[in-house]
Amino acid sequence: MTMYAQLADSEDLKGDFMGKLGLVFRAILDGERKPSDIVEELKKRLGEFGVEVADYREEPIGFGVSQLELFLVGPDKEEISDKVEQILGEVKGISSFELDRISRV
Repeated sequence: MTMYAQLADSEDLKGDFMGKLGLVFRAILDGERKPSDIVEELKKRLGEFGVEVADYREEPIGFGVSQLELFLVGPDKEEISDKVEQILGEVKGISSFELDRISRV
């Protein structure tokens, strides 16, 4: 058996080596709910798909409107950004959102 075959069969190399994606979303809030409540709901719902809310910040836009900048980390799967967008669209308190950046981390 070659060294490469032994390495390929090694217990140390078994497991999930899928990469991670970093996603930054901007969500405009409608003022119906507290931003912290929205983030808690997102943590729960996104966590079911292996997506973590790594960080967030609330930024006032003007006229009582604010936005959440959400920093998310999740598995590098083709459909993950679609799933995140679906969940953001379903959360009460978010009037609109956009994907600002996405990259492998």
